[in-house]
Amino acid sequence: MVDLILRNAKSKLLGARVSCPGLEKEVYILTDYMALISTDFLSPKGLFHYYQVACFEICNAYSKTNPGRYKELLKKLNKKSKAIMSKQDDVLKIVEIIADKEFSEEFKTLYNSYRPIN
Repeated sequence: MVDLILRNAKSKLLGARVSCPGLEKEVYILTDYMALISTDFLSPKGLFHYYQVACFEICNAYSKTNPGRYKELLKKLNKKSKAIMSKQDDVLKIVEIIADKEFSEEFKTLYNSYRPIN
């Protein structure tokens, strides 16, 4: 089995507007926040973890990973949380572009086994 690692994950998530143009701005807000809280080398499970954490933190205006940090940003994002969460399925499209096929398939399997926050 090959280790599936997404290298330069932060810059790839931040670059989603360029690598995956034409999506709604809300999904880019989500991937920007994922980039802010994630590390630069991620497995599919790691990326999925940061996806889940980002959704939780945006919906609750609270940082589990670093209480007190990003407080003002999360308050602002929380006001748009319904719109952001309505576009969360587009994260799959972004992962298909920024990662290789095996990585994106593994991420998609994890995503589909989880009931997204609505």
